[in-house]
Amino acid sequence: MKTSTPRLALCIGMVALVLMPLAGCETPVATHPVTGTVMLANGSPAGGGIIKFRTTSEDGEIVKAHGQIQSDGSFRLTTFQDGDGALEGDHEVILFSPATGDGGGAVAVPNFPNRYRKYETSGLKFHVSPGENDFVIQLETR
Repeated sequence: MKTSTPRLALCIGMVALVLMPLAGCETPVATHPVTGTVMLANGSPAGGGIIKFRTTSEDGEIVKAHGQIQSDGSFRLTTFQDGDGALEGDHEVILFSPATGDGGGAVAVPNFPNRYRKYETSGLKFHVSPGENDFVIQLETR
């Protein structure tokens, strides 16, 4: 049995009309720009690494944002799209030292004290608000 082209196009169009509202049923979550600088205990900027923020909401859902720490210590967070920031609210923060290597495997340069690698021990907490957020993160030696 051969289906005519107009009839097939009509069927495809009806299916698309039914499915279109379903494709957009999720409400987008608002993010807010987050930038900052990571400063070492000696006052110099962190020369690289990774920073991660995670929400601390009571509902149990955790959403993370991350960023690359640049050579001047600056960073910009990403949650869903490059540079979009983080969700509004309270966040815990961790840091990972930059990795270096000669191609035989990356080795972390230990410029951050170990306590900053776990949310439970970092002690770093920030509140992200609507609008621009710019944080200076001053590390301690202990």
